[in-house]
Amino acid sequence: MGRQIRQASTLAAALLTGAIAGPVRADVTPAQVWDQWAGYLSSFGYTVEFEPVVDGDNLHFPVFEMTMYIPGDKATGVKGGTVTINMGELALVDLGDGTVSIELPGKMPIAVAGDGPGDDDFTADLTLTAMGHRTIASGDPGDITYDFSAESLSVTLDQISGKDGPSRMPGTVAITMEGASGVNRLASDNGVTRINQALKMDRLAYDVAISDPSSGHSGKVMWQGEITGLTTSSRGVVPPEVNPLAIDRALANGYIVNTLIEFDAGNGVFGYADEKSETRMATTSQGGTFGLGMSATGLEYSVLSRDVSISLSGTEVPFPLNTTAGALGLGIQLPVIAGALEQPFGASITVTDLDVPEAVWMMADPTNSLPHDPVTMEVALSGKTRLFTDIMNEAAMRRLDKTGGAPGELTALALEALRIRAAGAMIEASADLDIDNTKVSMFHPNMPAFGGTADVTLTGVTTLLNKLGQLGMIPMQHALIGAGMIQQLGRQGDEADEFSADIRLSPAGTLTINDTPFPLQ
Repeated sequence: MGRQIRQASTLAAALLTGAIAGPVRADVTPAQVWDQWAGYLSSFGYTVEFEPVVDGDNLHFPVFEMTMYIPGDKATGVKGGTVTINMGELALVDLGDGTVSIELPGKMPIAVAGDGPGDDDFTADLTLTAMGHRTIASGDPGDITYDFSAESLSVTLDQISGKDGPSRMPGTVAITMEGASGVNRLASDNGVTRINQALKMDRLAYDVAISDPSSGHSGKVMWQGEITGLTTSSRGVVPPEVNPLAIDRALANGYIVNTLIEFDAGNGVFGYADEKSETRMATTSQGGTFGLGMSATGLEYSVLSRDVSISLSGTEVPFPLNTTAGALGLGIQLPVIAGALEQPFGASITVTDLDVPEAVWMMADPTNSLPHDPVTMEVALSGKTRLFTDIMNEAAMRRLDKTGGAPGELTALALEALRIRAAGAMIEASADLDIDNTKVSMFHPNMPAFGGTADVTLTGVTTLLNKLGQLGMIPMQHALIGAGMIQQLGRQGDEADEFSADIRLSPAGTLTINDTPFPLQ
């Protein structure tokens, strides 16, 4: 039920920070704004059982409450339940010029409740504190824009109630936005809602400091930090009657989410301590990006931080570790909807100029025989696959997990780029593989036949192998064999220790390196 709670909280936050703006100025009334909200909530499966209090042309909501019913699963025996969000008091005020102000109190209580079987019941009580808040709705009933600004908005978690009743938070959980402004646009046509959003924020701060009140435990967790110069841009398409518990069907019906977040700088500290141990990690970065996209064409996720520093210390760490990196990043692209046609996928890892701490080098290279240059590893993969199962369908994926089946098959795989630089050596490579799922590989009966080409360049690798052998980090015999094979099969480059290879593998298992046959068995 936790995922539904997070989705519900996200939707509540979207309404509170002003649901959407556009460039066309026309007349819109509080009743029309409320009609749009009610339709939007209904499309996500929320039930709204209250009516606003009419005060002339204005609408007042003493309690803004919405509920989503969670159906049970007969196959697993899981009982159904509900998720309810109570956002407290707010008002829609007609400004007399065709625009509407969304009025919030300085402090607003928010309760998120999960009513499920057994121990799944709980209520989380939060408080939203707003300073200098302003949200103005304009446009027309089918295309409403929300201009939003606030000196600060903060949300604190005050209390969680479970099967044993309410319990005060043993510490602090808070998120604060400062200097926030943005514009959102929500346009509806034939039941389909299109969303465009842009938001700027001077500072986003988070503060988590809690202890474990359980008997016999004294653990404390601390996670604090901030992000500055944050900007976001998002767009989405919401078809009629989206079921968050059946996101695969929503995607097939046209559900789209695309978000890009950029920031100027960030820093954070994480710590844990109990009676026996203590751990602390601090990080800083000078900007980065985060991207998330989801549609019928696939799921895309990317994160990149630049000019990163990391320090780690604790009782379980033999010595303090301090390192820096030019960039750290991860990217994933996956298809999500089953179909007969091939679909693209991809993945990437970026570790640029990672400085290995000297304490680590002293353990690995006590004689200082190796260059202690920063380490770089950049990998980019792409390919095509044919999906048999919607991977966002949880029931179908559970069945595959029980039977040991595969959700699809690879039809092509490419190493777009590989670059590894460390200890004075560098490996660069690219490759393309074609996969024939109608035949069995000679390497393993459970693998399809495959073949393709690869281009590899090795610089300083034979020198590194010899040094590793001399240091005893690998057996000297293995080092000599590896270096000898590189020199024998590789094509000599411009430098003394530079070799390249043109590798070709046929589906039948014939391998050549620079046109020289290489036995595989």
